[in-house]
Amino acid sequence: MKGSYHIVIQNNKLHYELNIRRNITIIYGDSATGKTMLSDF
Repeated sequence: MKGSYHIVIQNNKLHYELNIRRNITIIYGDSATGKTMLSDF
């Protein structure tokens, strides 16, 4: 990804707002925290 992106992801329990300003973005975290679901968008 190049440039700047504003991403909003929400459901009944959680609300995420991400501002990404990079050439490469790495998403990491614990198991079962929604990384795969986030990358499916």
